[in-house]
Amino acid sequence: MSFLTRHAEALQALGALLTAVFAVVALVAVKFQLDALERFSREAQARDIYRSFLSLSLANPRFAEPDTCPTFTGEDPTQYEFYLEYALYTAEQVIDMDPSWEGAFEQMFSEHLGWLCEMELAATHKKWRRW
Repeated sequence: MSFLTRHAEALQALGALLTAVFAVVALVAVKFQLDALERFSREAQARDIYRSFLSLSLANPRFAEPDTCPTFTGEDPTQYEFYLEYALYTAEQVIDMDPSWEGAFEQMFSEHLGWLCEMELAATHKKWRRW
């Protein structure tokens, strides 16, 4: 007991210092957890968007792989335009999550280049202006 009594001030200072260190470590850990949660949420959202795009492509194969000069009738041009808008949105979300997908989307959009240029959709999306 005499040791504790003699060094009470030093032990209190050490306790305060350890409390501060643990508080800083806890704040850093919380920051890492929040960043990981945000990254996981963005990845899940990008996967859901891509999954929806694949479903849309399966439901509309004439839009997914158009001929060199597709001829659409009725409401097809409007539906195709919205299909391409969703494709561009999907590409932006997926590439933000994983940049290695850029080549796959470049290849996909090369099949739609004529329509993208005609409708000027590419100009509204910064990532695809180079096409």
